[in-house]
Amino acid sequence: HYLVEHYLDLSDFDADYKNDGVGRPAYHPGVLLRIVLFAYSRGIFTSRHKSNITDNESATMKTSHGVIQGYNGVSAVDKKHQMIVVTEVYGAGPEQQTLIPMLNSIQDCYERPGVPLHLSNGEIIVTADTGFANEANMKHCHDNKINAYIPDNQFRSRDPRFTDHLKPASRKRKTMHKPTYLVSAFHDDPVADTCRCPAGKSLRLVNVGRDQHGNTKAFFEGRLTDCRVCEKQQQCMRNGETADDLSGHGRQVSFMKEKKASCTEWMRHRVDTDEGRAIYGHRMHVVEPVFGNIESNKGLNRFTLRTSEKVRSQWQLFSLVHNIEDL
Repeated sequence: HYLVEHYLDLSDFDADYKNDGVGRPAYHPGVLLRIVLFAYSRGIFTSRHKSNITDNESATMKTSHGVIQGYNGVSAVDKKHQMIVVTEVYGAGPEQQTLIPMLNSIQDCYERPGVPLHLSNGEIIVTADTGFANEANMKHCHDNKINAYIPDNQFRSRDPRFTDHLKPASRKRKTMHKPTYLVSAFHDDPVADTCRCPAGKSLRLVNVGRDQHGNTKAFFEGRLTDCRVCEKQQQCMRNGETADDLSGHGRQVSFMKEKKASCTEWMRHRVDTDEGRAIYGHRMHVVEPVFGNIESNKGLNRFTLRTSEKVRSQWQLFSLVHNIEDL
């Protein structure tokens, strides 16, 4: 505002700036220029196509401070000396898509100087936090025989050591839905593909197919003629009025027929063992002090440059300073 009002001469636009007798009033050129300058300084998002005109290589990322525009700095740290082996920045919010490129970079880091170590032979243990956990990454580790421990975001709830600690967080939460019969109250015959509800009525088999996770399930639905007049409708259906409409639905339930073997389940079993918990427990003592040193002691609490090339250089320089300090 100050720049436009006090330093710019916009008199050349006066001849073109005018309002007719009808129609919407025209915007003053100074107002439009202020909007353009502000958008350029902050990055602009339109309703049709999300883009950032100041740094289109960056990404929107969810943080504890809200959604920000920036880069994700990722580093691989050696346990013995807490040296940064590989460091990289990605213009991507989710960390899941950065794991495989980082593993490939680690392997290249050993191959370039001719070090006879390979991630695929199990000599190197890889630990990563829950932000890197997804099926594609687990499959990559499984297929390439990488000795990795990457927990899902529920691994603490399965750890008996955290049972008492998690009790306050597991208090009964308020819900907008009234309690209804659980699926366990329905009697399923997986051989005959039949199902009976708590009222003893037979449900209709709608389909046998795969869900979004690849598991084979049998889907059943109560008949409208039964659900509409059922005395247990209030305990069984959240919205019993749907059974009163010809285009509505009765109570719907599904039963697992065949669970797809997933690499996520394979990793879950690895992490939940005593050995897996002990190995993953070392991760925080290895990598977090490194990030704490760079952020608190070296003062890099955010990237101050634009474009991936400059941000990468900044991240690598601070990582190099950390490594020199450890020598």
